[in-house]
Amino acid sequence: MLDDLNRKVRQMHAALGDIKEEDISEIHGIVSRSETSVSVLLDMNAGADQSQLYNVMTLTVANIACLKDHLRAWCRKHGVPFNGEQLINSNRSVAIIHDLWNIDKHYELDKKPRSGVKPKLTAPSWALTLTAGGSSDSYVSATLDPQTGRLVINSSGAGSSADRRLRSNIVDEAGNRIGDFLQTCQEAAEAWTVAFKQHGVPINVP
Repeated sequence: MLDDLNRKVRQMHAALGDIKEEDISEIHGIVSRSETSVSVLLDMNAGADQSQLYNVMTLTVANIACLKDHLRAWCRKHGVPFNGEQLINSNRSVAIIHDLWNIDKHYELDKKPRSGVKPKLTAPSWALTLTAGGSSDSYVSATLDPQTGRLVINSSGAGSSADRRLRSNIVDEAGNRIGDFLQTCQEAAEAWTVAFKQHGVPINVP
């Protein structure tokens, strides 16, 4: 059973990896030339299939939310009190992911949503994210080579980075933004990882 739990945790981290790509070396812009100018267009969504992007998101949600049932089974087998329901009720990110999962499975909820709203994902898109480190001299910049269209990243300072992320807002039934998809997934995944450890599950976190 422990092997199955570790596999589920690895699946969750793999799913999170699919919505955040740190290797962006192959991203190129399209170079256009005329007699008087050169332009470079970078479209992060070029060739992206909306159905595939939605599939990535729903798979990520499922891999996180189903950890509750696997933890419950572990607790039952080892005689450990199960506190997963309390986690859902007390952690908003965990509750939102739980509601997204149930809505995706059943379309309509027959119970009050655990997050207090009926969350929904907006249309996904890829975005280039630049993050500067915490020190005052940290910086990160992105430019496009006008000759090759290659994306060039320059950075300095610990923590400075650039990556491509699948972006989607989570909204309530009225269309009000209640969270960022990637951030919510990361917070929920961390909360379940902590819960596994608190319940005595000796998991190997990547």
